[in-house]
Amino acid sequence: MKTTRFAKTGLATLVILAATQAQAQQTPYAYAIDGDTSTDAPLYRIDLNTYAITQIGTVTGDTFESLSFGPGADTLYAYTDNGNDLYTIDINTGTQTLVGATGVSTSDAGLAYCPDNGTMYLAGESDELFTVNLNTGVATLVGATGTSVTGLECVNGILYGADDSSDSLYSLDRGTGTSTLIGALTLNGSPVNISDGGLGLAPNGDLLLVEDSVPSNLYRIDTATGAMTILAELDPGDLSLESLASEFGAAPEEFSARPVPALPLGGLLGLAAGLLLLARRQLGRR
Repeated sequence: MKTTRFAKTGLATLVILAATQAQAQQTPYAYAIDGDTSTDAPLYRIDLNTYAITQIGTVTGDTFESLSFGPGADTLYAYTDNGNDLYTIDINTGTQTLVGATGVSTSDAGLAYCPDNGTMYLAGESDELFTVNLNTGVATLVGATGTSVTGLECVNGILYGADDSSDSLYSLDRGTGTSTLIGALTLNGSPVNISDGGLGLAPNGDLLLVEDSVPSNLYRIDTATGAMTILAELDPGDLSLESLASEFGAAPEEFSARPVPALPLGGLLGLAAGLLLLARRQLGRR
């Protein structure tokens, strides 16, 4: 009788395991802000599996122009266009907290954290690259970029910048700020005109772009050529998305370790066969 009960319990456990198998992976999210307003600017969460976009809060008091997660993807940082300040933002509520003044003035900027060297970078239309102290907010000049970066992202130790003046993709030397042209940003082979965009990173390593346009699209960029592909229409209107940050971009090794271990399908089938055989034997003895 005890064995039969064990078999029934095991079968119930098996059903639960199978039902939750599809839920075992953690959903990757990106975050974006409406950069055209300083009053109750919406903070959005983007599901990078389904591309569903959801407003989760608002920020206010300045135009929040760029976003990036910091070490371990635990904290979302933002740079403001008018006050030139560094903030942290609660990704569950949108609550903002001032870290400090950067001490520099650059507009339509991009913010990016490189996990390989533990450094936050800032670049904008002042044509300069800075490092940013995450404890104080103070920015330190690295050097001139010679390009008006509006979106910035770090991929495998390489800084990429999207320029909305030349509509091109560049790589930036982290030690000197010097930019190297990769190629013109194109869509279906034709040049595009981007306006105040933000770069982010997908879990598979793809470079992502949002920009202030109609409709509000999410793009993938080929980092070898600058060619763009539309991944999804986030909204048919203009959400004025001028920034993008993903948890994966700041801590790829930690994010990849977050999925809950799931029993392989073969293991589930083997467990089912064993439990069914055990139950059959017990029933035969009755």
